Amino acid sequence: MLILTRKDIDQFYTMEDCIESVMEAFALSSSKKVKAPVRTKLTVEHVQGNALFMPGLVEEKGYLGAKIVSVFPQNSSKGKPVVNATIVMLDVETGEVKALIDGTYVTKMRTGAATGASIKLLARENVKIGVLFGTGGQSEKQLEAMIATRHFEEIRVVGRNFEKTLDFCEKMSLLIPEMKVKEDHKNVEITAYKDGNDAVAEADIIVLATTSTKGLFDGNLLKNGVHISGVGSYTKEMCEMDKTTVLTADKVYIDDRDSMLEEAGEFTQLIDQGIISEDFYTGEIGDLILGKVPGRENEDEITIFKSVGISAQDLVSAENIYRKAIELGIGQVIDFD
Repeated sequence: MLILTRKDIDQFYTMEDCIESVMEAFALSSSKKVKAPVRTKLTVEHVQGNALFMPGLVEEKGYLGAKIVSVFPQNSSKGKPVVNATIVMLDVETGEVKALIDGTYVTKMRTGAATGASIKLLARENVKIGVLFGTGGQSEKQLEAMIATRHFEEIRVVGRNFEKTLDFCEKMSLLIPEMKVKEDHKNVEITAYKDGNDAVAEADIIVLATTSTKGLFDGNLLKNGVHISGVGSYTKEMCEMDKTTVLTADKVYIDDRDSMLEEAGEFTQLIDQGIISEDFYTGEIGDLILGKVPGRENEDEITIFKSVGISAQDLVSAENIYRKAIELGIGQVIDFD
């Protein structure tokens, strides 16, 4: 059994690698080639914690595994992370556990890569201004995905706490030179903004990575040709885009229909109000990759990608990480015998 930590993964697996993995995952999901039962949740009452178990299988590819996620809010008072995740990968021929992988880091990578994939597929080539809403745990990889896929002059960051936003921008400015992205993409200014409306007015790409329960900006301010990637909200109560933004978009893409109807508050709230139908969207992003639905058709179209996350992203990313680690001889091997 191979154990892979964040430091191990960072040695060889880039954001561009993860974007390719996530695009493969989206295509497999839309092709109905992924077996992914509904996640199982166990509540640990005495600490108000939840343990989630999410298995997945792509038999023809040899991908078999599960992600175990724990959400224990009381950990913050103990100086421990509230959310932890581990991915367990199995040999599809024998059922033996072949790898334990840092699932917390893979989740951050693949969530960033979902944004990266949407930018790669849907955003205009020539962009100048990007906006990132959120400075939390997902935001670093969201910004890296933006830089990996397009050459920005400026990326504006908006957070709830301006001091924290300033700190985040300073931290990211220092990290960018070390990122494994194209050198000319590294020449980008990271700027903190207090007001989301001020930030989005000239934006070419907007990335949303928050758990907000109301729209983060006024959709009337969107300029033609903007691409929006929303990856933060994941319940019917959460909502990062206002009604105007959703209704203004020329094309809307999702990661998975069933998940969208259960977890994408931006859309389900409008569906429940009878403003849009359940079939309002252009298609799953996997169908776009497979050529079943059109992508951007002109420079003025406003496009939206909404992701709530699907298990195939973890499964494919983890398998590709495992295979590359084996090839390079990276990680710690443990033998139970």
